[in-house]
Amino acid sequence: MPFVTIDVIKNVFTPEEKEDMIHGVTEAMIAVEGEAMRDKT
Repeated sequence: MPFVTIDVIKNVFTPEEKEDMIHGVTEAMIAVEGEAMRDKT
């Protein structure tokens, strides 16, 4: 199982932008690894 770590510069992104980023990366992982990964991301 791959691990993805996202480091962002402090005080650059809003909480909403961080949430959007997490959602986008999750969807990218699902696109590659398949729907079975959703509960693990």
